[in-house]
Formats: sequence, structure tokens, C-alpha cells
Amino acid sequence: MTGTFVKNTFLGQRVGKTVLMLTRLTDVVSPGAGQRAVFIDAGERNHVYGSFYVDYLHPIWKIASPPIQHRDGVTLSMADGHAEYWKWKGRETIEDVPQDLSQPPAPLVYEPQTDEGLYDLQRLQKATWGRLGY
Repeated sequence: MTGTFVKNTFLGQRVGKTVLMLTRLTDVVSPGAGQRAVFIDAGERNHVYGSFYVDYLHPIWKIASPPIQHRDGVTLSMADGHAEYWKWKGRETIEDVPQDLSQPPAPLVYEPQTDEGLYDLQRLQKATWGRLGY
């Protein structure tokens, strides 16, 4: 839901009921605004890389590791204005931290290998995109 796209390529584009780039609260229809993340606390380990994202079409984390903050969890601001703290369930979600924070993370694409890691990813994908695209 967030990000910069060249010439607003995805502005208003739909895949089923999912709008790929939302510009108005009324675009948030399924699930509702209380279940859709708008902002996420990037966490302490993403300060060097600047970003990460969850893919819509595949079960993967991209660019950097998922954000970690506050006892192995993350804080999200939802579209209706409330905030939620989510504690990650997967050890691989929490422990996939690059050792050298001055270098880009490796791998740049990561697919969870455990049920708990997949749960973490899919939960965030649903909050970001409204549903899974795969």
C-alpha cells in the first residue's frame, strides 16, 4: 500500500477486489480499514537498508529482513487510525538478521521454510495487500 511507483503505474489498478495502490480510505474494502496496514515500524535492523516489502504474488520477503522491534515484534498503523503490535511467531523471522549491518542483506529474497515463518509472512501480506495473490 505504500511506496513510490514510476508515473503511478499501479494507481487504481485492481487484481480481483484488491487495489494495488490505494489513494483514498474508500479504496479499502476487503478486508476493511481496521485490518489493513498503512505504516510499519521499520525496526532497528532495517535502518541501514531503508526498506523491505512483502511480495503480492509469491510467499517471499524482499530486499531486507522483516522489521524487528520491541521484543521480537513489530508495530503497524492501520488504515482506520489505530495501531497494533504483532509478535512474530517464527524463529526464522526473528533470527534472519544479517551480521554485517553495513552490507546489504543476503539473500535479497527470502522464502520462509517453517509453518511459523510462513504464518508471519502471510499475516503481513494480508494486512498489506488485503489478501494473498497466490
